[in-house]
Amino acid sequence: ADETAATGHTWDAGTVMTAATCTEDGEIIYTCDVCGDICIEMISALGHNYNAVVTAPTCTEGGYTTYTCARCSAVYTADETAATGHTWDAGTVTTAATCTEEGVMTYTCACGESCTETIPALGHNYNAVVTAPTCTSDGFTTFVCANCGGTYVNSYTDALGHDFGAWVVTTEPTADAQGEETRYCSRCDAFETRTVPKLPSDDSPAFALTGGTAHAGETIEVTVSVRNNPGIIAAALRLSYDPQVLKLLRVRNGDVFTEDAFQSGGDLTAVPFGTVWVQSLSANNTQNGTLVTYTFAVAADAPAGTTAVTVTYDAGSAFDTNLQTVEFAVQNAEWNILARVAGDANGDGVLDLRDAVRIKRSIAGGWGVSVVDVNADVNGDGSVDLRDVVLIERYLAGGWGVELI
Repeated sequence: ADETAATGHTWDAGTVMTAATCTEDGEIIYTCDVCGDICIEMISALGHNYNAVVTAPTCTEGGYTTYTCARCSAVYTADETAATGHTWDAGTVTTAATCTEEGVMTYTCACGESCTETIPALGHNYNAVVTAPTCTSDGFTTFVCANCGGTYVNSYTDALGHDFGAWVVTTEPTADAQGEETRYCSRCDAFETRTVPKLPSDDSPAFALTGGTAHAGETIEVTVSVRNNPGIIAAALRLSYDPQVLKLLRVRNGDVFTEDAFQSGGDLTAVPFGTVWVQSLSANNTQNGTLVTYTFAVAADAPAGTTAVTVTYDAGSAFDTNLQTVEFAVQNAEWNILARVAGDANGDGVLDLRDAVRIKRSIAGGWGVSVVDVNADVNGDGSVDLRDVVLIERYLAGGWGVELI
């Protein structure tokens, strides 16, 4: 009867018995204001309240974020990022490379770090400067480096030697005095001189050479004679000629000196060519006549014109039994060279039927004619015979396809 419901507890605001932390639950106790009962409730753990601090990556170190709890100072890192790597500038040459030494290039990053690279040595950059040879000095090439100025010399060439022209009489000889000849180098100012013997008078001692006319390809003989010999026991001559026109084939002693007194050079190609006579006599040799004979071949392609054959002797190289110098004048000679005309047997410079007739008469005999053998031998077999006549006549007639050698 007249029952009423329970009023229920009237709890106070509660008292925290154990404070909750970021990671641990806490407790709160409530007391009923009416009856004094209590009840305990759990306070849930608060959980961390992190503040994030970002550490940016650098050139060499990675970046990350540091999370720190505002309540309990718990900390951890996360969100890592890679290092950015260096950002190098264009570089500065700190040591320049040379031709022979390496250089250094320095690169700098915005972070202040630096690194270096080797610049290869440049190597020499040579320019060639040619120094041409002269008559007396060797030529060479100087290599000059455009980078460093260093030099070296290489590519030597021999000196050219003088290119002397023909002898020119600069002082005319007389019967009483020697003259002088001079020749000049075409490349420089050098020159040479030599004496020209006195002009002979009719009764003066002389060495005389023979001249004449010859065809290209022929063989000629040049004799040196002694006249008005006052008496000598020794003499020495030097023979000169143009080796482009003449080739010395043989040297024969004459009748003035005996063979045992005679000595000639061993190299027939030498110009000048030496010939010496020394005869130990108790009396002077006063004989006149042929002193020596030189045999030459005229070059087959020798141009038409004159060519000189000359001898000279040094002062004092002719002397008598008292070893006293005997002076001789020298009469040199020229040879008139006629260019070879194949088939021109009569040497008139023209090939015609007269040449064929002349060869026939020469072969037949009894006509008292001779031929220019070197011209008449048109087949090159070394002899002049009727074969040469036939070839000439066919050549002149035409239509045979004949070529004369």
